[in-house]
Amino acid sequence: MIILDKVKTVLVVDDEPDILRLVETVLTRAGHKVVTASNGERAIEKVRKMSSAPDLLLTDVVMPGLSGPMIAEQLREQFPTLKILFISAFEDRQVVRRYVKDPGYELISKPFHIEELSLKVQQLLDGEVPAGGGT
Repeated sequence: MIILDKVKTVLVVDDEPDILRLVETVLTRAGHKVVTASNGERAIEKVRKMSSAPDLLLTDVVMPGLSGPMIAEQLREQFPTLKILFISAFEDRQVVRRYVKDPGYELISKPFHIEELSLKVQQLLDGEVPAGGGT
């Protein structure tokens, strides 16, 4: 188990309940504060009610309503240094490739191993992932 100096807040957005619960469980066990939302609109609303900015947005790319990239754009306007981790089964789509090239955006492909997810989240939060490095 990883011991953290400061608890980091991760906003997790996915319209698939099983994935949302899995990611929440994995990240909570790793010592993070996890805020979940089942769609983009709820995610934006929850961030407005938070007392401080999330450290990381972990979001599915393709969802009804606001897509992951749309959520990321809105939150990056408010929090320019927010780190973004996309999870997607559609890694070859143009929209995914476009964002992963930008600094602070990363991608994990579905299906993923929980160890891979934990490691990537920790690397992003610790600043160990090169800017715009992609996966």
